[in-house]
Amino acid sequence: MDAFIQGGGKVTFVDRRHKVERLINDPHNPALDQIVPMTECDYAYVKNLPDYKASGIAHVGSGMRLYLGERFFHPSKTTIDRTATIYHELAHKILALQDIAYNAGRCRQLAKTQPSQALKNPDNWCLFATSFIHNWP
Repeated sequence: MDAFIQGGGKVTFVDRRHKVERLINDPHNPALDQIVPMTECDYAYVKNLPDYKASGIAHVGSGMRLYLGERFFHPSKTTIDRTATIYHELAHKILALQDIAYNAGRCRQLAKTQPSQALKNPDNWCLFATSFIHNWP
């Protein structure tokens, strides 16, 4: 991730509150795509092609875009919540990772019992990154 950011990589953030989204099921057959609504429960997401894990090309079809949902902007969300969401989604995009575990407790357990899996889990990356955020008085 650092190489992407330090190398001048650009990410576009897209406000998708109260919108619908087209999910890519098969890049060669758009008729299989699905339209899904964004809801108040959605933090953010990235678009990936179905074979992104095998190909390692996670961002084809959407560029380097992170789509931000209603919950990302909710007043109850803190800077840490938003930063964690962005790092989580960047781990999907840049590192082509799939979700294994969510939340600090499960991620900590994954790191203790299966460290190689923890390195492949977006929430472990976001928890590591946000552990450096301080709220200065």
